[in-house]
Amino acid sequence: MSLDKADPEDPTPEEAFDHPSRGGFAVKIQDSEEGPRITALKDHFTLPIRTSTVRYRDKQGAARIIAADDSQFILEETLNEKTKKHEIEIRRIHDTSEGVRFLRIIYTLVAAFWTGFLFVFCMQILLFTVLDLAIEAGVTNKGNAHVGNAVGVVLAFPMLVYGLASALVIAGAYISDVFNGHFLIRNFALRSIDPVVVEWMFFLCFLGFPIFILCCTLLSGSDEWWEITLMVWLFSVFVIFLIFCANVLLYEQKACWEVCKNRYHDNDSSLLNVLHRCILLRQVSTYGGRKTINYLSLGSIVNSEYTEGKQASIRNMVSSTLDERMSFYSKLTLNPKFRQGTGLNLFEAWEEDKEERIYTVDDARDVRPFVTKELWTLEKIFCRKRESRYIAIVKGPGALTEMEIKSSILCSGIGSFLLVFFFFSLLIYLGMGVPFTMFIIAAGLCFFYPTFKSSYRLYKFGSDINFARDQFQQKSEEVEVSQAVYAVDEVFRISKPTEFFCWVMFVVEVGLFFIYPLISLMAISNYPLALIFFVVAGISFCRYYVNAVLVLEETGHMDIVDGANEEEVWKNQSRMSEIIGNITRGRSRGAWVTVLGTIGFVFLALFLGAVSNDVDSLATFDTPYTYSFDYRYDQQDSTRYPSCKISGDLGNSPLQSMADFAFLAGLAYRGRGNVTQRELDGWFDGGAVDRDDVVEEWRSRAEDEYSAVSFKLVTFPQNNNFSYVLIRGTTNNWDMLTDAQLWSAAFLMQGLRELLPVGIVFTPVMRRLIRLLSQIESESIDRVSFYRDTTAFVKYIQEGVRVGIYGGVGITGHSLGGGLTLISAAQTGALGVGLSAPNAMLSRSSFDPPLSAEALDSKTFNIIPERDVVPMIDDKAQNVQSIRCETSLEDVIGCHDSTRSLCEIIYSCGSGYGTSRRPVLCECVTLFNYPEPIAISTENNMTFTEFCLQSSAGSNTR
Repeated sequence: MSLDKADPEDPTPEEAFDHPSRGGFAVKIQDSEEGPRITALKDHFTLPIRTSTVRYRDKQGAARIIAADDSQFILEETLNEKTKKHEIEIRRIHDTSEGVRFLRIIYTLVAAFWTGFLFVFCMQILLFTVLDLAIEAGVTNKGNAHVGNAVGVVLAFPMLVYGLASALVIAGAYISDVFNGHFLIRNFALRSIDPVVVEWMFFLCFLGFPIFILCCTLLSGSDEWWEITLMVWLFSVFVIFLIFCANVLLYEQKACWEVCKNRYHDNDSSLLNVLHRCILLRQVSTYGGRKTINYLSLGSIVNSEYTEGKQASIRNMVSSTLDERMSFYSKLTLNPKFRQGTGLNLFEAWEEDKEERIYTVDDARDVRPFVTKELWTLEKIFCRKRESRYIAIVKGPGALTEMEIKSSILCSGIGSFLLVFFFFSLLIYLGMGVPFTMFIIAAGLCFFYPTFKSSYRLYKFGSDINFARDQFQQKSEEVEVSQAVYAVDEVFRISKPTEFFCWVMFVVEVGLFFIYPLISLMAISNYPLALIFFVVAGISFCRYYVNAVLVLEETGHMDIVDGANEEEVWKNQSRMSEIIGNITRGRSRGAWVTVLGTIGFVFLALFLGAVSNDVDSLATFDTPYTYSFDYRYDQQDSTRYPSCKISGDLGNSPLQSMADFAFLAGLAYRGRGNVTQRELDGWFDGGAVDRDDVVEEWRSRAEDEYSAVSFKLVTFPQNNNFSYVLIRGTTNNWDMLTDAQLWSAAFLMQGLRELLPVGIVFTPVMRRLIRLLSQIESESIDRVSFYRDTTAFVKYIQEGVRVGIYGGVGITGHSLGGGLTLISAAQTGALGVGLSAPNAMLSRSSFDPPLSAEALDSKTFNIIPERDVVPMIDDKAQNVQSIRCETSLEDVIGCHDSTRSLCEIIYSCGSGYGTSRRPVLCECVTLFNYPEPIAISTENNMTFTEFCLQSSAGSNTR
């Protein structure tokens, strides 16, 4: 739209210069009754905000102001008194103060944290879906398998991944818009509201209300003033985000409605007719056969503009660069067995001259960036999208130099090589096998081959142009016309599904991916997840079928977007360009679908592994330790581990050292019966008893004999029958899913906190947000939570303590078992000592009943090996003891080994004296290379290594 209302009859076409892009940047000279003769500019719809004009009557000119994020570009036109010609000077002015930048950073930080929470929410949705699948498949052994429901849950995955990825795309656009001054919200999403009102809404939600609540909570003397303020702040941001989403979604549907009506001229704009067209258009786009043509086209900017149509680029096509591809499915649609009239009447094939061109969103938006010698960089060339529609200037003003063209191909090769070499080196460092490493290399080469090929085509063709330019120098002084290389990617529809096939597939898609999964989720009583699926999948199906992009792909231009007047047309086209370019077909959509799809695939792989293995089959290992009481370790440094002796309210407990707890934590992995008892005899010299019978009796009474969680009970008859519950850690895929169920939210929130600047300020609200996420769990998932069984068993033993059967009870475990130890200890009040245990401070409110910070600080203790990833999960409580890990840096899981931790504690804290003396293990020397212990008796001339070699495997030597 011209900013200055020019007379349409002035100037004549000969006086005007039109940009070759359709609807582009038009320039013309005009006279105005109100001012001097100036140039009229026309805004292109890709501008996010319209330009403003300021007239200079005395200077015979005007200034046009173009907003660009935090700056302004000013095109100032004046009349040169000497030459009597109009001159345009382009200036850039920063119009944003440091205060405004600071506020935008604050806004963006809060919006980014909320978006990070949305990502965690998406992860939890996928995880709980897999857990429901595992339960319905009978993996947990707490019920019969329900195959029909399990299939329905699996079919829910595609729409969940697609819908949640779309939500993250919108959230990303929301963050970007907040950082850039919320132009999209103000001018497009809420354009029906007065801009002043929008600004006040934005200010109140992002700053006003939170500060007011902050002041109120401070005046009230609340200890949770910051937590309350953050919750109000996040809720306010969430409200603006919902308004933003609602406007975007409604506009997408309305825009599709309008362009569909404008695309077809049959005067039938009824609801059913437009909906009928939208669905058929989607099905034709999805199931029609396609072929892709790639080539380079050479020409001037004026006569070879790619968006001018196929013929313009074909005329200048470099035949040696032509590459035509067709998928197997597309070839199948041409098979006579499936064609209309000759087979199953599924597809209608066309002759080559009747093939339909399918345009891209960038075609419709006139997006074709230039690559000139001033704009060329190695990073842009290497990191460009594979299908990027660049225009490389190779001759004339702004032409790329020969060195730049050569550098492009060289950078492409070096960059691809370095990326593949990096992954190769990393895999070798991590000790991966050669076949797997070679597979990764081959996959990497296949991935980067198209990029290298594209750069090479540009280089080869550019070299030919440079050679021709050097051979045929123009001798005249005329201005040389710029010559450009166009990377042309054309897609043609070669076959079209029949209407019958389209409607059959529509019914199949809706029934298979919406109705059936929704019924299945309702049948398993996961109503929160069913509601989320209904909303996500329902919106996704609406956006999938009623989609304006499909119409633009048919036409290739924005001309079908109209309005009541010229200004309204620009607004509608600009809004359409912004929304379809950044949201509907935003560049991040594919990335988010890939991320969520990969995560969902990993969860499904864990589920399949859980199905293929018996829950208890991988629960044990029976290779015994080799013990010796004839050797000892003396304490190395009394200040290294202050908690070598664990003090506290232990009552009659015979366990007083970290080594005892570490030993019992690892013992939980041993098999039942004689295997466990043999190990207990070797360590405690006959003072402990494995009470597997008590565990089985409780399981029978509690109808818990099929529970997937494994634990033992060890009692000490000489110490008033003091008992310890030993909880097994992660050994199979179901255990991994349980780890994710209990701690994935806390782990992801920790990661979000570390990624954001000053993310620590959001810590007070994290436990509440994690609690909110846990509400998505179905009753079935909650019922199979491991900590419920361990807590119930500990309470059962505590009843025995009250009636005098046991002298007391404690809990210990390693890894997952250690995490369950901390949870059950905080819930029951028993002492819990975990080894390499995930913590529970952030997630404490997500358990039932919730854990208190006081209980975690007073009743739990965690032994944490350095560089062990598992105990880094969640925030630590007050009582922890860090220990060394002497494994090499590339051994990423070695520090999680319970035996290694036991050896470190024995070596550093000593094996003890008198009644508290414990044996030393041959494994500490033979497996982990700890120094040999010293012999207790001076008459013992045998070295510890010789003793270990003579000891028979599996026997306990005293």
